[in-house]
Amino acid sequence: MMIPEINPDHAAIIPAQRRRLGCKRGFVAVKPNCSLQSYVPAIDPLMPFGPKDIFVSTYQAISGAGKTFTTCRDDGQRDPVHQGRGAEV
Repeated sequence: MMIPEINPDHAAIIPAQRRRLGCKRGFVAVKPNCSLQSYVPAIDPLMPFGPKDIFVSTYQAISGAGKTFTTCRDDGQRDPVHQGRGAEV
């Protein structure tokens, strides 16, 4: 996986990949999804401090369907971030 801010050295494999595939331009790279792109660059500088646990919550399945957390809940509860204050928050 290539995240240029974290591992730009992975681009060094491109010439070998082109030789192997017999092409002169273009390359195949695995790119992170949108949630990884947002938090991995922020976490990377913390790695020298040896974090033991990192908790991440994403709501991709909800947002990908064009819904918000408050409209998606099926148990009658509001988004805990809003804590019952209404959608105008």
